[in-house]
Amino acid sequence: MFGQNFVRIKSKYSIELIKTDIKLSEYKINKFRSTLLQNTISARESEKSNNAYFLEVPKSLFYKSILSEFEQYYVRSLLQLSDFTNMETNINDSWKYTTYYYSFFFSNVALQRYLQKGYFYLDTGDAKNLSSILSAIMPFSVSIGSGNWHFKKTGESLSNVEIEITKVGGNVHQLVWQDLKSTLKLFEQQSARANNTVENTILTNLYRTIKSNQNFSPSEVRNYLNYVSEISIEELNNKIRCPQIKEADFIKNLSAFNYNNSYESKIKFSILLGQYLNSFNRAIIEDIELKNSTSFKLKKKYKRKSIS
Repeated sequence: MFGQNFVRIKSKYSIELIKTDIKLSEYKINKFRSTLLQNTISARESEKSNNAYFLEVPKSLFYKSILSEFEQYYVRSLLQLSDFTNMETNINDSWKYTTYYYSFFFSNVALQRYLQKGYFYLDTGDAKNLSSILSAIMPFSVSIGSGNWHFKKTGESLSNVEIEITKVGGNVHQLVWQDLKSTLKLFEQQSARANNTVENTILTNLYRTIKSNQNFSPSEVRNYLNYVSEISIEELNNKIRCPQIKEADFIKNLSAFNYNNSYESKIKFSILLGQYLNSFNRAIIEDIELKNSTSFKLKKKYKRKSIS
């Protein structure tokens, strides 16, 4: 299921995480926003926008934050997936999808954190604090706004990591969805094509379906099923179906899947996307654990609790 693209991605993003260790007591401390607010070393304004800055933070703290949030969002996706899998048959299907959607969403956020990018929220107090920090470092006064900000790693030295942060508007669910579309496009391009590998076939099917149906969005499906009043009629008429698709049958189900504009099709494709993300994140974690058996303590705690 994973091949050339997976090898390239883990070779680029896993090396520092293998060397990073987090104690269970440190997970709430090692957060990306806290790293910025407490440990920014240098800053400069981006030439592209008045609402964008390049910041430097200690390398060790950056990777602790990335690993911590990657794992926390992964565990959140597992918790939602467990709720979905164990739902009683008499639960309405629109709510089943809403529950599954958040597993998909957290899997996507986890993947973006692993890829050293994503979104964070600054409330009024956070924005004021970061403004004071930047004003103290930079040769002019800075006043940044509260709201959602995007970050991505842009470089690193022996001791520090440079990050670009940019103020963004819009809904985080849609923003992260657009990021996933770009991620899958990159993954598909990096997968081997000459011998038509399983990995490339999977990624081509996923990305081709997304590209051919630009109006499709898992969060929009959730909005429709969760908020529109007419769904009560559809539920009573048994027209909403959120199937329990086995992840073990992912390749077979994806190969047989033909997208159409029905909500049944949108629901099923959302589930297939979520299964791919969950499989990818799990494979990354398992690969890191092979090289550092003490990592992912929070995931291990979740596993122990789910077994007991």
